[in-house]
Amino acid sequence: MYTAGKLRDADSMNNLVKFDDGYRVLKDLRGSPPYWEKAKRDLFAMIRQLGAAQLFLTLSAAETRWVHLLKILSETVDNGTLTDEDVDQLTWSHKCRLISSDPVTCARHCYYSIQHYFNDFLKSKVNPFGQLKDFWYRIEFQHRGSPHMHCLLWIADVPQYGINDTADVTQYIDGIISCRRTYDDDELDSLVELQLHKHTRTCKKTVPQNNCVSIWFSKIPHA
Repeated sequence: MYTAGKLRDADSMNNLVKFDDGYRVLKDLRGSPPYWEKAKRDLFAMIRQLGAAQLFLTLSAAETRWVHLLKILSETVDNGTLTDEDVDQLTWSHKCRLISSDPVTCARHCYYSIQHYFNDFLKSKVNPFGQLKDFWYRIEFQHRGSPHMHCLLWIADVPQYGINDTADVTQYIDGIISCRRTYDDDELDSLVELQLHKHTRTCKKTVPQNNCVSIWFSKIPHA
């Protein structure tokens, strides 16, 4: 256990460097290179035990579209109370100011939402992708401070690529992943259009639009 006093002490710091104790400290410091080296070894061990993961997910925070979060930020940053209608009237710059003024609350809220996504959706009896056997994830932060998560999912009793019949694998994928609009859900269609527009602006020079698919989770369950 290293206290703030020990870290301010020159002899303690010299011992950390001289006897390689610093590496043992850093491996428990989230985000440090030794920490991720250990996480990588843990992931490789999971792959050896469980085989290749069946699904890869990327979950991104949508702070500017989370009305409940913007109402919380208004209270913590500006000591003001906003209604849903007030939030709808906020300008983009106002939303960005609230978000950048309290990145800790935004990050904690995103992590809390992800926990609900796993516990109330992926691990639920509904089994949207099949029975969740195990998972591994890494949370990263963009330059603007917004968190996003990369995740591997191991699903029990599903067709395996390269092992089972290709038709069975294709049927499973088509049952859980779609790049079609719903045409009967205006709110979902608007989100698809928004992300398709943002994504194709970036890759339209190199990828045909019909082949450009963006999967975006904007409505993670929240309290």
